[in-house]
Amino acid sequence: MFLKCLSFGVVSVNGQYLLNNQKSLCWGTLLFIFRGYYQMSESDMAIIKPEAMKSYIWLQCADGSIQQVEEEVAMFCPMICQEILQTAMGSSKNYAISLPQRVNPAILSLILDYCRFHQVPGRSNKERKSFDEKFIRIDTKRLCELTSAADSLQLKPLVDLTSRALARMIEGKTPEEIRETFHLPDDLTEEEKLEPLKNANDDLRIRLLNRLYAKKRKELKERQKQKDVEVEALQKDERSVDEILSFINGDGETTGLERQSCNFPLYFCSVLPYMIRGYYQMSESDMAIIKPEAMKSYIWLQCADGSIQQLEEEVAMFCPMICQEILQTAMGSSKNYAISLPQRVNPAILSLILDYCRFHQVPGRSNKERKSFDEKFIRIDTKRLCELTSAADSLQLKPLVDLTSRALARMIEGKTPEEIRETFHLPDDLTEEEKLEPLKNANDDLRIRLLNRLYAKKRKELKERQKQKDVEVEALQKDERSVDEILSFINGDGAARAICSHSN
Repeated sequence: MFLKCLSFGVVSVNGQYLLNNQKSLCWGTLLFIFRGYYQMSESDMAIIKPEAMKSYIWLQCADGSIQQVEEEVAMFCPMICQEILQTAMGSSKNYAISLPQRVNPAILSLILDYCRFHQVPGRSNKERKSFDEKFIRIDTKRLCELTSAADSLQLKPLVDLTSRALARMIEGKTPEEIRETFHLPDDLTEEEKLEPLKNANDDLRIRLLNRLYAKKRKELKERQKQKDVEVEALQKDERSVDEILSFINGDGETTGLERQSCNFPLYFCSVLPYMIRGYYQMSESDMAIIKPEAMKSYIWLQCADGSIQQLEEEVAMFCPMICQEILQTAMGSSKNYAISLPQRVNPAILSLILDYCRFHQVPGRSNKERKSFDEKFIRIDTKRLCELTSAADSLQLKPLVDLTSRALARMIEGKTPEEIRETFHLPDDLTEEEKLEPLKNANDDLRIRLLNRLYAKKRKELKERQKQKDVEVEALQKDERSVDEILSFINGDGAARAICSHSN
């Protein structure tokens, strides 16, 4: 029956008959059917396969370019194979198979290279793995395009390969680093970044993160509300820059606004230039020209040892605790009204904190510059690093606390309790029983359960040794004889024998 169909040029595919004079079916497909019908091997097929039976498929990209591909290679791709079997397209240039929009000629060339290699039977897993590792060594942009094109062609093995490569590229990176890697714009607002995460599996970490996000959203709303109130309170000033400069320098007649400004705190003079800049949208260079020397402001700080330091207000205002003191109490305007710092902030540590604030309070620095500075900044000895963390925490300087805490975490990572005590010079004041106390296991962690079993076994051994020791101590009889009596007993005197007989 098969040979009869072959002689008339009719082949059945999925229950449909295709005539060669209407839509010619590719000879390569016919050959696969022929091989399956007679159960012939690859070597037998190579003998009977004539040159004329070699078949090609025509593919058309989105830009209109047409490529001719071997049918064995094209049939490796599920989407193209489906098009051939269902529509019998691709047999000529006029009936080329239209590829999806995401498949351009350059990416198609890569995909065909992948198909040519993997469609050959008999290759070992080692050969395929070696080919795949070399194949994905391309730039990030082309790798993303390749993943998208392979997905549109339903080529699952290639999608899995490129997806794993992309996953390794973003593993352990922050959202900012991922955006930088893939050149993605940061188009999310502050509110969108703090949206609650989905937690289908009730993950504890996601629950804690959502609580933190909720707290930050609340703080953001309060800041926005406070900002709106301040904006409403400010009267619109229609004066020109010259008039404002005349007011600052004390020229001209005193207006009602000037009389009102006399009641403002002293630190208002340093905030005024930034208000002018924001109102008139002036650049840094323009502000540098109009900002008089008299408008520069300083803050006085007093350490726990009584020493007083003077520093620029811009630097001091970068520290939340100092900023809060200035705004709430208007302290720090002179040496007599210096702001008292917490007990943990000594002059040497304060100098380090101010260096950190001076660098980070400057706007416009790139993440790379800040990261480079931070890496050099924390290269200090362990004792000073601990003092710096404690002082930064007391000043509510969270970015510095996070930086130093990460540095300390790296120092103790993978170390035993004894090594940690040696690193931080901590005394070993725990007893043997206290060291073997069971650990809390709220999340039912398997590792902690095994560790608690080990601790229970060691506690049992410790109790047995103590019990044995107590028995040995009780077994020893108390000897109330004098030294002379004991010596007589050792020398074998009569008295000693009498004592010996008495003791018996």
